[in-house]
Amino acid sequence: MKTIQEFADRIITGDCIEVMKEMPATSIDFIATDPPYLVNYQSHDGRSIANDDTNEWLAPAFAEMYRVLRYDRFLLSFYGWNKVDHFFAAWKAAGFRPVGHLVWTKNIILTNVLYDTPMSQHTCWLRVIRRRHRLYCAMCWTGNILAMNSIPHKSRSRHFCPPLWPFRA
Repeated sequence: MKTIQEFADRIITGDCIEVMKEMPATSIDFIATDPPYLVNYQSHDGRSIANDDTNEWLAPAFAEMYRVLRYDRFLLSFYGWNKVDHFFAAWKAAGFRPVGHLVWTKNIILTNVLYDTPMSQHTCWLRVIRRRHRLYCAMCWTGNILAMNSIPHKSRSRHFCPPLWPFRA
């Protein structure tokens, strides 16, 4: 196992699972990832994305991300909306809890050349957290522990749960 300083300020190429295995546990403050969407993508000129045709890597990759991420820190993950069940299963199996979701539309029109049908014109990402305990706001079920802890116990009847955005690292 290497020290986390050996990974800092570097571009590291390789299998992400094998690279993360060399990182110490609970050493990372934030992870942003845009993994293959499991849609077997192929461009008009025949290019493809590695591992986009199988989900065998999905659970092991998110398990390693969970291991290296510090407690009460976030993972931001893009995903293919039509394979969200695979991604959610991997996130939950690793121990992550969803706390935020964003979808935005793209100003482009894509066409699936094989079927001549319109393709997805939006991108999805989910914000998940590694928590020590599963604590949820009893009134809105957002899981916003920052809001719960900011309200004095006697005044919790006057509920205020601030939004989960922006990030609070």
